[in-house]
Amino acid sequence: MVAGPEDILPGGGQDSETDRDPLYVGDHVQDVTDDDDEKTMVVVEVTAHQSNEYRLEGANRTVADVNPEFDETDDVVEVVYPDRTTKTIDSLKRYAFPRGRLKRVTAVHDVRGE
Repeated sequence: MVAGPEDILPGGGQDSETDRDPLYVGDHVQDVTDDDDEKTMVVVEVTAHQSNEYRLEGANRTVADVNPEFDETDDVVEVVYPDRTTKTIDSLKRYAFPRGRLKRVTAVHDVRGE
């Protein structure tokens, strides 16, 4: 699990400077850098902290340090990798990604109908 701040970003992590759709807890996402293995992840938290602020557990590095090709001011999104036999996501390891590294493949919530 990554060590992360407990703050939640109310807007779903939408970047006002880009055209990216916001991400919400429960959305299914994929890593834009992983062409060969399109494993679907589930968003479990959208933090209010930027990649250059978010320190990884057990390392003196930030999310921005391990993702230098992405904007260091991107919000951090925590995800898990469930599989078809997963009964609960509570026990799964969380991974932290900069928002720009994730693409939404399935929206769980109808945000357009609000």
